[in-house]
Amino acid sequence: MLIHKEIASTELGQHICGGSIELSKHYAMEQVEASEAARVYKFSTGSASFYFKQHLLRDIRDRFKFLLRKSRSMRAFEGAMILEENSFNGPEFAAVVERMAGPVCIENYTVTREYAGGVNVRELMHDCAAGKTISASSRRGMIAAFGRLVGKMHAAGICHGDLRLGNVLVRDNGGVYEFAMLDNERTKKYKTLPRKMRIKNLVQINMSREYFTRVDAMKFWKTYTELNSADGCLAEQIDAITSKRLRLKADRRPATKGPDAILTMPAILNSGAD
Repeated sequence: MLIHKEIASTELGQHICGGSIELSKHYAMEQVEASEAARVYKFSTGSASFYFKQHLLRDIRDRFKFLLRKSRSMRAFEGAMILEENSFNGPEFAAVVERMAGPVCIENYTVTREYAGGVNVRELMHDCAAGKTISASSRRGMIAAFGRLVGKMHAAGICHGDLRLGNVLVRDNGGVYEFAMLDNERTKKYKTLPRKMRIKNLVQINMSREYFTRVDAMKFWKTYTELNSADGCLAEQIDAITSKRLRLKADRRPATKGPDAILTMPAILNSGAD
């Protein structure tokens, strides 16, 4: 069990040790949308807001996986530390808890502090595509900053575990866009980032390409490649993999309409638009 030293001796620290049941006795716990493999609640102490995330054990195999590796909560914490050690933002952890029965982990969860002022990038892009929230120029400034961030991260040898836009928060700090990356249980640092790991992250971002205009996409690609050289073959691979995954996703559930402009990476690179 790891609890931040500023919280460990407080009432909050004691309540965290009791898990979601104990926390619900003292704070209003608002359930937040999450994957089937996790349960997430938001709560406030009055002076600060936090997120409680419990990683669920999906079947008996999950219990025995912990004999071979650390819990998902502990791996998420260590992934966030990789980001912090390399000057990137991840969640600010208040606690990481693992409950053991002998050598088997039977429960694991984290408590993280809210990223004040942060907005989910996927939701922001969705609203922008619908003509809401920030202006087109501000959106492109944010996208350029995000491209530069991902480029810097890859140049540092870091691959984020799941870089879908729903796992990225952004806030405007006086015209400077700041980002925090969530869900870091598979975030890793390499001496030299393998090409397939670059593709993995860029495909994850490109899965939300229906929310990007051509100019948006060019802004991202331009700033990303400032620190990472890219050939046409890379762009084609990203587009092919993204298209295949989107087709599979559409086959699994009813299609939803998005904006008219759906771009491919080669089209972005070959375009002369500014």
